[in-house]
Amino acid sequence: MLAITRVVLAVICIGISTYVSITVNDNVLPYMFLFPGSLILVTGAAELKVNRWRSFPISLLHLYY
Repeated sequence: MLAITRVVLAVICIGISTYVSITVNDNVLPYMFLFPGSLILVTGAAELKVNRWRSFPISLLHLYY
């Protein structure tokens, strides 16, 4: 479930960034921040599920910086 969500969010991020690069339309800028942030959150949840406690705080730090 988390792997499918990560792939979908990654495809959405790539699609939005390609769209913005081609059209130079900055109306979708909030979505450019929303989807990568949620991708990082899902990645952190996947790391918790696999029991990799060392990499979980690092992925949470990416949400703030």
